[in-house]
This record gives sequence, structure tokens and C-alpha cells, in this order.
Amino acid sequence: MMGAESDNEVYLDFCSESRGEILNIYIHGYSAANNDDDKLFLKNKVSSLPGNATDILLFWPSGNIWSMDFKKAVFSFLRGGVVPGALMTVGEKVDDYLSVERDIPRLVYEVLYKINKFISLVGEYKYLNFFGHSLGVRLIIEAMLKLPDDFKLLRVKNLVFMGGARKLDIEECQMLLNTISGDVFNIYSDGDRILQFIKPDLEKCIGRYPIQYPNSDRVKNIGFHHLGHLDYWDNLNGIVRYLDFDCVNSKKIIPVGNGVKEPHCFAVNDIVLYLPLYHASLEEKKILAHVLRQKSSASISQEETCAITLTHELQLMGGDSIANMARGHGVCYREILYDAAMKLDISNPELLGFVSLEETIFNKVISLIKNSLDSSSKEERNKYSDILSELDLGVGIDGMTINTGLSLKSFILISDFIARNVTIGSASLLNLSMNAFSGPAFSVTIPSIMLLHYIRKRVALEFGEEFLFQCYSEF
Repeated sequence: MMGAESDNEVYLDFCSESRGEILNIYIHGYSAANNDDDKLFLKNKVSSLPGNATDILLFWPSGNIWSMDFKKAVFSFLRGGVVPGALMTVGEKVDDYLSVERDIPRLVYEVLYKINKFISLVGEYKYLNFFGHSLGVRLIIEAMLKLPDDFKLLRVKNLVFMGGARKLDIEECQMLLNTISGDVFNIYSDGDRILQFIKPDLEKCIGRYPIQYPNSDRVKNIGFHHLGHLDYWDNLNGIVRYLDFDCVNSKKIIPVGNGVKEPHCFAVNDIVLYLPLYHASLEEKKILAHVLRQKSSASISQEETCAITLTHELQLMGGDSIANMARGHGVCYREILYDAAMKLDISNPELLGFVSLEETIFNKVISLIKNSLDSSSKEERNKYSDILSELDLGVGIDGMTINTGLSLKSFILISDFIARNVTIGSASLLNLSMNAFSGPAFSVTIPSIMLLHYIRKRVALEFGEEFLFQCYSEF
């Protein structure tokens, strides 16, 4: 960072040592950079991107969700639940978000000044692109609409909006196009429940809806409806590779779900679960079938390898069996992750995207198994120590690729161990309720999450992190 900056002001920082003739400036959203860990997370996500551009993060005073008490209420809303007495709390605390939003127009002059000052130190460049997320989209739009001539001097080429927390009318869109030399890319998701919660269609945010701008190939609306509002940074690498500004990636688009009928339509639309299984090897699919078959209610064979069937079965295992019968299918993978995180006492799972939450669950279970083995027999410790070291991501993902066969065989033993030891305990037995008998089957969903994380990492290495964005569905 160039100088000690205050969290109450706008400042920019390089994300890596890489320098190129193109500048990419990334702008975070609400409450995304509250501390050094948050800022390092964002910088690491950007620094891992392909290409040799100069990547820069613009930090700004974006509020602090950690001071708010309505996190659990928000996630309850996302899942369709009810929190008694939460409405008053939510109504009071949403003001923090809205106050940050209202303060954005005051920041536009500072934003322009700080950008000019920073890039003057960079030296010559060909053009720059802006990437914004959430309220970061609102910030850059407000600044460019207020000061179009000044931004035109910056040689802005492309604008990439991700989960934008603002509407954009035709006249405003035209002003942006007049200011830039390239295109506007609007990445949106009708599955963005955070925007739905904060702005329930009072403002048709471009993070949930396409930009309505007729007869122009310079406005590109890209609907990735499997993304939630908190998933964009975790999937930034895949998004950038999909956009492929450098024209170096081949886009092999995979049709998913063609000809599929209910109840499997719900399965193939759960892209974050279905696509890793679509790309999984036969051995990986058989291991998942083995894990799911540990539950007596499983309706699949141990040799099942159909990705759609496995997705559907895991969704059923993650849901309440009574509710499953009523709706005709189980629950989405995002809800399976959240329930598992709550079972494992992982703090604030509602503030993690699905990739980060899946990884957190994986590491938590590995840690629990290690701790339980401390008091185990020597024979049992020897049995699992080598397996644990292989599946501990601290050793490195490449090890899983090189030793795929051994690791996958080892995973069967670990999943059996989890089913016997981790999800059965006094706390579970003391909290018996109707849900205890009909609710999620943690003895299979938690091991399945671990395997899915393993598969996702392997597939990302083999096909690239953009594999989640190279598909289309007829639904």
C-alpha cells in the first residue's frame, strides 16, 4: 500500500507486482474491506487472475456489517424462514447499509481525485477497465455520471458490473457508453437474495435484472443465476476468464438439463452442485454414491454414476423428508452447506460465498478428525494419519491431482469415520425434535461436501476455474 491510509477515505493499492499496459481497477461493495484480513482476501483474489495487466483495488468507506445484529435474520429470509421479533431489528440495522448508499454521491470527487493521483504514479498505460461489485458498482456509476468528461480523459474501455446495487435507465446507460470506448458488461443473477432482501424491487437493481438498453451490442447482459451476492469474489477468476478480454480462452459451452423432466429440473439448475458432478470421474461419482448409500433411506445403487441422479439424491439428503415430499425435491446445495456449517459451529456462515463455505467446512472436519485421533489408539492413528495429510489442503491441491487414485480410496475410509464419529454426539442426542428424525442427514451430507470440495478443486485444475460459467440450461 502506498502510505498509511485511513479506512474512512478512498485509496488505491496494487494487488501484485505484475505491471502491464492495461489497468484494471476493482471496486468492492458494502462492508467488504473492514480489516486487513478482508483487504488481503480481496487482493489475493485479484492477484490470482490470468493475464499480465496492472491490477489495482480501490478501497472506500463501505460500512461494517459486523456491527449489525440482523445477519441471522437476513439468512433466515434467504431460506424462507422467520425470526421472531427480527423485523424491528432488521428495519433499524438496514439503515447502516442505506446510509452508506446515500453517502456515495459525496465520494465521487474524492474517487476521481484519488484515481488520477494513483495512476499518475503508474506511468503510461493503454486503457483501463473498471470492475465493480454491489455498492462498488453504484459508486463508479455515480462518479462517471457526475463527471463524464473527467473520466473520458482516463481512457476507460470496459465497465464490468457484478451484482450491481443500482438501477440504470436508458439515458444513464447512454452517458456511460459515451464516456467509454468499449462495452458495458452486466453480470446479474435472479438468485441474488441479498439484493432482493435489501431492495425488494423498490429499485430494479442491475445485479438482479438485465440492463434495458435496446439495439446495442455494446451492452452485454450475462445472467449467472447460480451466483449469490456473496459469490462474485470467490468466482472472480472464472468470471474474468469467461469474459476473456485477452481472447486466450476457448469457450466450450456445455448444455445442461436438455430433455430432463421433473423432479430433476431442480437438480440440474443447482449449477454449483451439478456441474462439478457432471465433470467428476466415474470413480468420484461411485464414492459419492457410496457415501449417500450409508443412509438407509437412499434410493440409489452403490454403482450410480449419473450426475443428475446423484445431485437429486444429495439434495434430498439435505432436506427435511416431510418437506421433500411436499415440494417434490430436496434443497439446493447452498442450503446444505449452511445447515452443515451450523451443525459444525462455524461462525457467520451467512457471510460466506459457497466456495469459501465449502472450503471452511472441509477444513473444519479435517481439524475435528485430527483432534479426535489425539485420544485414539495407536492403530487408529496410524490408519488415518497418512490419509489426513493427503486430504489436508495445506499440503497442496496438486498432491490430490498426482495421487488421485490413492486419495479417493482413502476418502472412503474418512467418510466412514465421519459418519461414525463426527455427526453423532451427545449434543445431537439431547436435542431431539421432529426435525431430528426428518431433517438433514448430516452423516452423509458433511462427507459429501468434503468430496464435492475435493472434486471442485480437481475440476478447476483440469478445466479452469471458469468451468462453472461454461454452460447453459433450457430452463
